[in-house]
Amino acid sequence: MKPLLVIIVSSLASARNLQQKFLSEPVSVRVREGATVSLQCSVGGMGGVLQWTKDGFGLGTSRELPGYTRLSMTGGNNETWDLELRDVRLEDDGVYQCQVGATETMGPIRSRDAVISVLKEPEPPELTVPEVMRLEEDKVGLVQCVSRGGHPASMIRWRINGELVSTGITENVTNMRDTKRTVTTSTLKFPATVNLSGSELSCEAENEANTGPHIVKTRLQVEYKPRVALQVNKDSPTEGETITAVCNVDALPQQVSYQWFLDDQEIKEASGATEMVLDVTRDLHDKTVSCLARNSLGQTAAQHKLDVKCKSVKYLS
Repeated sequence: MKPLLVIIVSSLASARNLQQKFLSEPVSVRVREGATVSLQCSVGGMGGVLQWTKDGFGLGTSRELPGYTRLSMTGGNNETWDLELRDVRLEDDGVYQCQVGATETMGPIRSRDAVISVLKEPEPPELTVPEVMRLEEDKVGLVQCVSRGGHPASMIRWRINGELVSTGITENVTNMRDTKRTVTTSTLKFPATVNLSGSELSCEAENEANTGPHIVKTRLQVEYKPRVALQVNKDSPTEGETITAVCNVDALPQQVSYQWFLDDQEIKEASGATEMVLDVTRDLHDKTVSCLARNSLGQTAAQHKLDVKCKSVKYLS
């Protein structure tokens, strides 16, 4: 009986020594759409059937992987079963694993998970405003930059005259319907001040698939109601003289209409003029000359109170 025991023990030891094991396992990779990628899988002492899985679903056991025209298992011997993916597409994004089934004497083995992250460049971004963004002074400007189709989601940056904007920004990322592609929407809010007029506002969008950011721009135009300064060429005119009043206006839009008033009475003859000439009489003393300028955003008036010097009257004796 002793020789039989030796044979049984020896057979069990041989079975343990013949256990299948991985010589190389796949590692996660990030790859641009359209490239070729290979996941490694080499097995020593393989006895079971090998297959690759994607997201838990088997791809097949034949090296040619029928039904997957861009996929195959490569290798020149029974040890190497690398998974090759050609013309990688976004649908290939997922978790992959190399598995070998059990036999009567060997248990199944599974490799570590390997994630293929497919990088897809987004479409050029779009702004929700035209090439010139018109704003009203002291209001809040609001503009959105939308970047579609990227994977992973686009990173969006705002700049004014090349300077990075870091405040007033909110961002939202959603998935496009029935796809892993994303839509990134960045919203910028900022106070409209006159010093921003003429500035260039740009949106930059990119993800890992880009070789450089896509940029879209708009020009800021901050509009405001008239700012009026009234100039009179003589501070204290003498009756009998003439004075010239000039209405200096800074406004955007620059289409401005003008009205002139003496106290509350409109001087219709001067309507539309930027300056007015008055013959000075003593009854103009303490009266107020006003210029009112109006554009599409509002109106502003400036005033000047007249100080008329009267001529002395000489009586003949």
